[in-house]
Amino acid sequence: MFKEDGTRKKFVVLVIISIALVGVFASGIIGNIFGGNSGKTGNASFSNVNNINEPHYNLSGFILIRHDAVNETIYNSLGWLKIYTNSTDIFVYSIHPLANKTLVFNITLLKVERNGTAANVAKNGDLVTINYIGMLPSGKVFDTSLKQVAENKSIPKAYMFRERPSYKPLSFVLGSKRIIEGVGDAVNGMKVNQTIEVTIPPDKAYNYYNKKLLTIIPIEEKIPRETLLKRYVDVPVNQFYHAANLKAGDIFMIPDTNINASVLSINNDTMALELLLKVGDVIHRGLPFNSTVIAVYPKVIEIEYNVKVGQVIHSRGLPWNSTVIGVN
Repeated sequence: MFKEDGTRKKFVVLVIISIALVGVFASGIIGNIFGGNSGKTGNASFSNVNNINEPHYNLSGFILIRHDAVNETIYNSLGWLKIYTNSTDIFVYSIHPLANKTLVFNITLLKVERNGTAANVAKNGDLVTINYIGMLPSGKVFDTSLKQVAENKSIPKAYMFRERPSYKPLSFVLGSKRIIEGVGDAVNGMKVNQTIEVTIPPDKAYNYYNKKLLTIIPIEEKIPRETLLKRYVDVPVNQFYHAANLKAGDIFMIPDTNINASVLSINNDTMALELLLKVGDVIHRGLPFNSTVIAVYPKVIEIEYNVKVGQVIHSRGLPWNSTVIGVN
């Protein structure tokens, strides 16, 4: 019902990073400890590791991944996505499922408020409250403010229909651009308690938004087999639900990992940590793959992903599985 920001900002962070850095290290505590090799193999510059003055690391191993994506339209925490594949690449688009569609709305005007006073007929500038049922021309419901409609299994639903935690009438200022134009036009002139059904053409509905290419990912992708973690890291205190109970010298397990860390100091809103990893330790949470520590340096820790040909993986943030097809 509401128009959406055409930039669809929440989509920008999708999967756009390839599987080597997939989402797992995109934010939060883990993002701070990930040193990374900038996706390169061999003698990398490691700008993420504070220009460390140590020998170059021989990160020459690689893993060859095949992404098993198919042509589909999906809905997840990022919204509506259209995935298209050819023989070499995967194209990920953000879309609006109602763009370029004719819509049918059943609307009941419940209340009109004008300058703080109740009115009987709605006009531009009024605060209006409505109940509505949004349908495709087929009669399938894609959205509604009515719980009894949303939860009635005998009423057909469109594929883009999503149940909500709660339902209530919709209030908006008539004439504002927050509501789709066709609904506003229909409500203008309605009387309180009046119910109408109106057909809205695409140019008065969601025609303003077209699919937007977010990223292109190669179907077969070579990623480094070894990578680096920062040994010392500063993280915001508010990233720890139990931070109030921590003090310098404490040892704790970093959330969503099996990595222990020592608190070096706490200064205002920042906590300085040291990762307590040693050669041979296996990290089995918080990384794209199970990983083994193969070297500990003064400022970074080198790890190697433990994978084998034929292994099927699913990384957080990617809406498909991937298969390991080569290891070097």
